[in-house]
Amino acid sequence: MFSLHFVANNKIGKQHSIFYSRLFNDRMSGDYDDFVHYDSETINTLRPQAEEFISIIEEELKKE
Repeated sequence: MFSLHFVANNKIGKQHSIFYSRLFNDRMSGDYDDFVHYDSETINTLRPQAEEFISIIEEELKKE
């Protein structure tokens, strides 16, 4: 539904949709796989992207 309401309407860029999908899939792995491990390099890469994603979503929600 995220892609339908935000990406298809060009409210959110495709790169952010790909990032969101990655996080969603990782979360699903965390729920159903035995172990999920993030090293500090992965965290240092994901954190700025997550902060940017959250900021963009907050701005879009303010417009709604």
